[in-house]
Amino acid sequence: MGTNNTSLVLQFTSNGDFAELIQDGDSNDADIEQDSGIGNSIYAEQLGNSNMVMTFQTGASNEGEIERGGMNNSADLSQDGDILVAYMEQVGDSNGTTITQTSTMNTASTMQMGTTNIHDTTQASAGNSATATQVGTSNVGTILQ
Repeated sequence: MGTNNTSLVLQFTSNGDFAELIQDGDSNDADIEQDSGIGNSIYAEQLGNSNMVMTFQTGASNEGEIERGGMNNSADLSQDGDILVAYMEQVGDSNGTTITQTSTMNTASTMQMGTTNIHDTTQASAGNSATATQVGTSNVGTILQ
């Protein structure tokens, strides 16, 4: 629904990969790529205008979910290893989230409610868990493990 929305979904040599994308609004952009993994899943929902989602998953059994409502929000989710789970929720305008996970068995969750919030999560080793919640205006958060 809406106008001027763009989407690109590439799954390459996937086996059992799942991607679902919902864009309801105007001028939203989404890129989803899962590469050569087995059993990866991505769910992205953009309700609003001028939102951008970029995701990338390699490895096996990775799960990513992005939900948002508002305008001018950006999300970049990149997972490389196996059994990685990431969840993002953005409610408001001009929020930005980046989650990058490598290795295995990491989980990350970010919730942003408000305006102009920025959060980055990077987990390089195995077995990490990170959760961030930002409520209000102009919050900045970073988690490195």
